[in-house]
Amino acid sequence: MLFGDPVYFNNPLAIHQKLHHRSPLESDHFDRWVVIFCETVDDLFVGPWPSPPSYVRERSQAASINAFMAACGSLAADKVFGNVICSSRNSLGISPQTGEMNMADNVLPRGRNFDHRFFAAAAAVMLFAVLVGFGPTFYLKPFFNNPPVARSIIYVHGFVMAAWVALFVVQVYFVSSKRIKLHQKLGMAGVALAVAVFTVGLMVTVAAARYGPASAPANIPPLQFMIVPFGDMLVFVILFGAAIYYRKNSPNHKRLMLLTMINFLAPAIARFPGGLTNDYGPLWFFGVPTVLTIALIAIDTWRNGKLNKVFLFAGIFMVAAMWIRLPLSSTPQWLSFAQWLVS
Repeated sequence: MLFGDPVYFNNPLAIHQKLHHRSPLESDHFDRWVVIFCETVDDLFVGPWPSPPSYVRERSQAASINAFMAACGSLAADKVFGNVICSSRNSLGISPQTGEMNMADNVLPRGRNFDHRFFAAAAAVMLFAVLVGFGPTFYLKPFFNNPPVARSIIYVHGFVMAAWVALFVVQVYFVSSKRIKLHQKLGMAGVALAVAVFTVGLMVTVAAARYGPASAPANIPPLQFMIVPFGDMLVFVILFGAAIYYRKNSPNHKRLMLLTMINFLAPAIARFPGGLTNDYGPLWFFGVPTVLTIALIAIDTWRNGKLNKVFLFAGIFMVAAMWIRLPLSSTPQWLSFAQWLVS
């Protein structure tokens, strides 16, 4: 309807009438719909805005008003299906006369601006953790007096993970700068990179169990500690698969992608200087991602005025998967499986 293309032939009024009979539609519901509509347009629309089609304005003045008001009598007269086009466009700072967006008058995208800052800050945290954790032993190794990297597969793993972090940072930038088409195209390459992350990560996990992981606490045998990086890879695949499933649902997709990054914080945090891993073990390298996840879900809920259930359940799954590895690591079933992987 925004573009004047007659491609939708269903009856939205009848659908809303059925919905209204099940649960009465109130003004607050419509207000929330407008917010979601504008956020979706802001996320997915690229290019100059078209002028509002005349038949949309006519429809908002005539039959749609009466039909929708009859179906949802609890809505105010100025909050009807036809007028939502102009209302939404004005909320986005778009002139009904020219169809152009005036960013100075754009009052609705405050939530969108928060999202941009939210994910930009998350990207900065990831970069910081990677540089502090892996910088001295890998990325910034020439500046530190550390022993050489033991195996070539570690170089491959390091560069693949660096590419994954870089991809996340670039994708956050593309979304914040509204380069959605580039974001989507690069996302296809991200699928191939995710396969490389899992494959190389599993190879490094097996090699570390054979020769001893550098970041493991001294009192944990290699086969038991192997459940930590193996679990990271397994959780990553599940979270990334869910993000792909929700690729057309921007709020869910980007929060799931954020969790794929938090899932990889533990290996970096485990390598922080100061002997924190040896002193505190999982309380340190699992505790920090756990607290961060809880904080991000709370901030996201508070700032957006609602709880994203996918974010919540995925976060619970990721955190639970971290801590459940500890009791599982010494079970005969895990040790037998780990021995099979290493052999």
